[in-house]
Amino acid sequence: MDTIHPLVKASDLIQNHPKSWHMSKLQSLFDQTSIREILKIPLSQTLQGEDKEIWALNHSGKFSVKTAYHAQVDYHESVHQNQNSLFKPLWSLKIHDRHKLLLWKILWNILPTKAKISERISQQVNTECTFCDQEEETTLHLFVKCPIVRILWQQGSWPLNIERLPIHSSADWIKMIIYPDKLLGLQENETHHFQLYAVVLLDLLWKNRNEKVHNSSSFSLEEIKKQLATVYESFKNAWSICSLTKIPALNWNPPPLGSFSISFDATVRNDFSVASAIQRNHLGDILKIYTEKIASSIPLVAEAKAALLAIVMASSSFQSNSSSVTIEGDAQSVFSAIDCKDSTLFWSISPIVEDIRSYAEDHPS
Repeated sequence: MDTIHPLVKASDLIQNHPKSWHMSKLQSLFDQTSIREILKIPLSQTLQGEDKEIWALNHSGKFSVKTAYHAQVDYHESVHQNQNSLFKPLWSLKIHDRHKLLLWKILWNILPTKAKISERISQQVNTECTFCDQEEETTLHLFVKCPIVRILWQQGSWPLNIERLPIHSSADWIKMIIYPDKLLGLQENETHHFQLYAVVLLDLLWKNRNEKVHNSSSFSLEEIKKQLATVYESFKNAWSICSLTKIPALNWNPPPLGSFSISFDATVRNDFSVASAIQRNHLGDILKIYTEKIASSIPLVAEAKAALLAIVMASSSFQSNSSSVTIEGDAQSVFSAIDCKDSTLFWSISPIVEDIRSYAEDHPS
């Protein structure tokens, strides 16, 4: 949004005879989203009252603690919903895991900026931005609002005029990086390159900020531009190579003739889990598939229940078949718990482990 002149009043945006919003002025001062909201405000054709203060969150126009409290609660709930909706697409981005972690910290505003530290340590006196030394160093200011940082965004490989972007929170910024095709109008083949560029710049900003704060290093726009160009090209080339290189699939080896295997795994959801076990013979043919819904959403408990399901499945097969069986799974903690004699180390799954051991002792094969 353009900077509005401090002398402009709401009445200057209204034209008379009949009263209506002055569209040309609105378009020169506000973005389309703001204009749509302004046009929703009804204008009286007859009322000529004086200006007065109105508490818009109450139909009576009067302030109340109750409406203020509910407004605060609703705001935090909407912020958390916005952040949670970005969680899955963020971790699905084709960028380095370290960069994903940085975006996640920015999204949840948990980076130790000066403003964040001052919330915990009252003796923290200097909260000014490390780069511009003009405003408080919040997460949003450090990566988006800082005038020094904005120069980097404007003069880089993907020039951005931050002032014209509807970015009012860290979540808005992360959303723009995740969905640049929708919010910036980029083509599909440009999306990934922009995401790489954006996360590399954010990473360099945080590194240079820490170097200046902790090691009193100098900060040079020209130097960081060179770093940005070099690191961005290296990441872009690395991803290009990855996209051309096919990673061979891991092959599953069937059990020996006269025996069978049972593979187990678990899928964890928000409120429950699903354990599964698959029995196959020496040819790799699937003989049986068992599944079980589990009330717990704790991964270790789910994996342990999946291992127990496999053991029970194997035990029932022994009643009609004396072949040996191999139990397979990728839950190292569960196997460690089975081998461990000290049950307190894996107390959360100790009852399940005891059942597994009991079944295994009945069938040494």
